[in-house]
Amino acid sequence: MYPSPAISRTIARIPGVSWVLIDQEHGNVGDSQMHECIANIAPYGVSPLVRLPDSERWMIKRALDAGAHGIMIPLLTTVEEVEEVVKQEIHNLNRIDRSLNSRLREKGVSAVHSLSMRSI
Repeated sequence: MYPSPAISRTIARIPGVSWVLIDQEHGNVGDSQMHECIANIAPYGVSPLVRLPDSERWMIKRALDAGAHGIMIPLLTTVEEVEEVVKQEIHNLNRIDRSLNSRLREKGVSAVHSLSMRSI
């Protein structure tokens, strides 16, 4: 993803797009660009997802506080690692469920499922 709120808005406006990934792991996207991208994606009914560079709690919190509908955490290779991240962030799970895009909820995607399916 290019670190451009304008490009993220353009992608979100494409008919049929249900999510846009903001890549902080491989992309040159800092916190301020992430916040702007999320703000430019969500109004179109599209879920802003953030790929974090690591599983540090502060990174997870910043993405969720910025309004990300889901997160992708790299380098998790086992179910146990995913469960540990979820356990550490359990107080945020209700918040994540409330912010999940309604299209994802209609498909039966929960916060735990959303975290785990993007992490393994």
